[in-house]
Amino acid sequence: MGIEQAQVIDGERRRCNTMLGLKQTELETLRENLAKKTKAADEYSIRCEIMAIWCSKGKTIGRLQALQLKCLLALKNYTVWKRRSQQILEHKLARFRKEKKRKVL
Repeated sequence: MGIEQAQVIDGERRRCNTMLGLKQTELETLRENLAKKTKAADEYSIRCEIMAIWCSKGKTIGRLQALQLKCLLALKNYTVWKRRSQQILEHKLARFRKEKKRKVL
């Protein structure tokens, strides 16, 4: 019984060592996969941040261009208004001079 028991224990030990080796290999594979996926997630995170910066940069540039356009349109409207006001003043002045001439003569 001692020899049979020793053989059973030895067989169980070998089976457990084999299973332990398989589990350790599996664990190492899982660690490597985790490291790869963590690295990929970090890269994707950085890419997302860069894309967010580009997006905000684009929005900022768009806002600046819209503001420039508004300023240009406001300047154009101002010059049109200024020219029109000048024409109205010149017309009033011409009419005033004509009326003064009529009154004098």
